[in-house]
Amino acid sequence: MTVEKKEILQTTRVNIKLALKYAFYATIIFFLIANPETYIKTEALFGNMITIVSGSGAVTPYGFLLHSLLFFIIMTALLVIH
Repeated sequence: MTVEKKEILQTTRVNIKLALKYAFYATIIFFLIANPETYIKTEALFGNMITIVSGSGAVTPYGFLLHSLLFFIIMTALLVIH
């Protein structure tokens, strides 16, 4: 195997490890943000400004948008920090 092929193989392994690491982070963050308890906590914090959870317990479009923005901000911060 030539030196170039070894370097390409090593770079590919590093990229796969990095991709798996960030996929794991994204999974954990998604679980935390999409968790129904998180919606209830968010409703307690921001409920006087916007309705996040309806009276029947369903997530409103505004709640979904807010949690999507939170996911985006946290993932962006993670990617920028690392």
